[in-house]
Amino acid sequence: MSKALPDLTRTAIRRSDRAVVEEEWIKSLLHRAPVCHLATAIDGQPFINVNLFVYDEDAHAIYLHTARKGRLRTNIEIGKKQVCISASEMGQLLPADEALELSVEYRSVVVFGNARIESEKAKIGR
Repeated sequence: MSKALPDLTRTAIRRSDRAVVEEEWIKSLLHRAPVCHLATAIDGQPFINVNLFVYDEDAHAIYLHTARKGRLRTNIEIGKKQVCISASEMGQLLPADEALELSVEYRSVVVFGNARIESEKAKIGR
């Protein structure tokens, strides 16, 4: 009996029973999440960084505050511009009698897109 291969398409969701597709819910989480994790890669080397961010709903864009020098910026400037962002917030802890059964509720949004460096100073409120 052969095992079914997972769907490896770029935006496949493993647990589709838990997927949220309501745009208003997604936008709401992007507006209130405290930080995001941004993943980049260059020459096959993945890199992930935690950043403050602002979701600009009108522009359908996410703006990040990051250093002017460093791996993240270099990856965006000279590497592939494709990125993945995960914004999340933690819910309640779900205690259990055994450590292996302990769990936590959380909500998250994963965004795939292309990054670019904005050189203009912008004032965006949250």
